[in-house]
Parts: sequence; C-alpha cells; structure tokens
Amino acid sequence: MVPYQEWLHYLIFFSQPVTFKTEHVWAAQSRGLIDFGNRVVAESVVADAEVEAIKSYYTSRPFRWFVDERDHAQIATLERQGFYCAGAQSAMYLTLGSLAQTAYPHDLALKEVDSSEERAIWMAVVAENSHMHPVELAAIMQDVEGSPAGLVHLYLGIYNSIPVATALVLERGDTVTIHMVNTLEEYRGRGIGYAIVCHALMAMQEKGRQSAILSASGAGKSLYEKIGFKEYAVYRKYK
Repeated sequence: MVPYQEWLHYLIFFSQPVTFKTEHVWAAQSRGLIDFGNRVVAESVVADAEVEAIKSYYTSRPFRWFVDERDHAQIATLERQGFYCAGAQSAMYLTLGSLAQTAYPHDLALKEVDSSEERAIWMAVVAENSHMHPVELAAIMQDVEGSPAGLVHLYLGIYNSIPVATALVLERGDTVTIHMVNTLEEYRGRGIGYAIVCHALMAMQEKGRQSAILSASGAGKSLYEKIGFKEYAVYRKYK
C-alpha cells in the first residue's frame, strides 16, 4: 500500500516539482492560469502564517489545497482562513499482478500515442471532454512532459475510426499513476473508459510494474472498482 503522504505527492503534484514550501506545506505552480495545475498539500499541523504565505505565493492565481477528509485540524484551519470545500475524490490503489486480460468492445482500437499527429488528436479529445482551453491544456502538458518525475505514456481509444478516449500513465519506479481518463460524452456507457484503462495497465504490467494509483471522482469510482482498484483514502479539495 502506498503511504498516504506519498500518494499525495504522486497525484497532487502530478509530475510537477515543488515550487514553494514552508515548514509544513508544499506547493506546485504550473505554467497554466487555471487551478488545475496549481496544487497544495500539507502535514496536519499548519499555522495560519503558512496559509497566508501560500496565498501570497499564488497572489491572484487560483489554486487548490488538498487535504485528507480525516484531518479535522487542517480542515478547521483552512475554513477559518476562508477556504471552502469544492469537492472530494477517492485515492485508489491496485496491485497489477491481480489484473487479468479482458475483452474490449467491438470496433474499438487502443494504442499508445507514438507520433506528433496522434498526440495532437489526443490533446483535442482531452480538451473537448474536459472543456479545457487548448492553451491551458498545452501548458499543463508542457509541465508533465518536461518533468523528470517519471516516464509519460499517452493512450488513445479509437471507436469506429473516431478518436473518443484518452488516458495518461506516469511510470514512477514500480508504481504507475493514471491521469486524464476521458471518454467523449456521446460514447460513454460502452465500456470504452474501462477498456483504455485496462489496456494501459496491462502494458505496465508487462513492463514489470507492480502497482497503480489514481484519483477518482464520484462518477468514475465505480469504473475503477470494476477494474479492481480499492479506495483507501478520500481527500477534499479546498479553494
């Protein structure tokens, strides 16, 4: 099992380095202007002065502060400082040795992106599904692909010759993290999201990787449970 603090650094900082820290708080700032890549985590003991330092660091740039829902002391500090909870997500874990080959939907092709043309298609699917401006997505991907934190793999799902799904995998030693799982709205409910995540994980299993972790929304949690992921923590996002 991945220790909770290590999990936070895997997922909250994605592949970005820490760009600012205090005694108990770590922050990462992306090239983008939206809060997606501007992320904060902390140990339980956080002083009001540290919260003020984080606010000053980001100035007017939006950011998200992630905290274990069981960490009542840190939550109380953030709420006292005017933060509000903007949602919660599940930390989930899978031992890759337990993953079995599965059948995929008919007329679905799954592949790892291996050309600039395919990367542009992958970016377009992510931007359309996430409603993220292409310029912001490009800034985030520049952070991801330019970081030494881990090897990056992009996967594309093509249904009846139409690109409809994406996934991103970061290799970090024996552990991989899963990000940017998207299926275009009109193609959901056909098992495509399940298939592309399984395909990516099987590729990592074949490379000898041992485990996978991810952050799941309420809508996506059941998909990952079907694959075999187990929830072991829930974090809240504060703004």
